[in-house]
Amino acid sequence: MTPAQLRLLQRSYALIEPVADEFGAVFYARLFTIVPEIRPLFRTDLKAQQSKFMKVIQEVVQLHLRAIVSLPVTGTASGRAVLPGAFWSGKLHAAYGVRMEDYAVMKSALVWALEKTLGAQATPEVKEAWSVAYDIVVNAMEEGMTSPHDDDENEPANALQSRLDATESADDLEVLFKQRG
Repeated sequence: MTPAQLRLLQRSYALIEPVADEFGAVFYARLFTIVPEIRPLFRTDLKAQQSKFMKVIQEVVQLHLRAIVSLPVTGTASGRAVLPGAFWSGKLHAAYGVRMEDYAVMKSALVWALEKTLGAQATPEVKEAWSVAYDIVVNAMEEGMTSPHDDDENEPANALQSRLDATESADDLEVLFKQRG
């Protein structure tokens, strides 16, 4: 992701944040319109799921910025970058029944929700920035989704990951990020 794309991501997220509930509702409505058969994968209350979705988006925007500025970089033996927690998030999504091909549909719903929420401010450049950020997260989760192992060998440990693992709430994550700068 280029610095320009990161700035577009942050600016557009600032426009989405005040209407987060609406954005989440638009995203899920579109997702279930495109692939109604995916609806059973979302077993929880949809309002709660929308809230989790927006929290993940917020954390990705903040984490990516912090990673560029100050977080330690980790990687696998193959040289792929690792986002903290992505391996286990991939494992969790696979256990729910999410397949890698489902992410393309979700990406399409995300871009559509951006267009509906941002209107004319959803420029091709903004949509591309969101697409790149989305691909970074999905690619980081892929190893966890496809790995037959449930051990830590697939995701290198680092001090940040240890603290993230020990964190029990979003408020704790916010404190952690504030401490990091």
